[in-house]
Amino acid sequence: MIEYRIVKSVPPADMERLYRAAGWLRPEDSPDMLPEMARNSFAVCGAFDGNTLVGMMRALSDGISDAYLLDLIVEPEYRGQGIGRAIVKTLNGHLQSLGLDWVVCIGVPGTETFYKQCGATSMTDYAPMRFH
Repeated sequence: MIEYRIVKSVPPADMERLYRAAGWLRPEDSPDMLPEMARNSFAVCGAFDGNTLVGMMRALSDGISDAYLLDLIVEPEYRGQGIGRAIVKTLNGHLQSLGLDWVVCIGVPGTETFYKQCGATSMTDYAPMRFH
């Protein structure tokens, strides 16, 4: 049974395994920054199968009004079981319970249906921007 919980830290080896599986860390990339990424996040939701992290997502926030969801990852063999949706809903619920009323996420093309199933709505009045 998968357990979803907001955590303060993430087991570094599990986080590295997930980021590599997602293709966000190449074999030559160092995983040294991953624990600090988790620690510096406002909130992290982990999906655990026993003591093993099988999925996670982070939130960055000012803690008052806004939050940005990022880095949703589910271990490949656990996909298709609703784990990603449960992670998003758990993390968003946690943020909403703290009074954060502007929670956003920018997904890669093709993920719109997934995030709508998680309760997200399209932001037609806003345009995502990226600074280089």
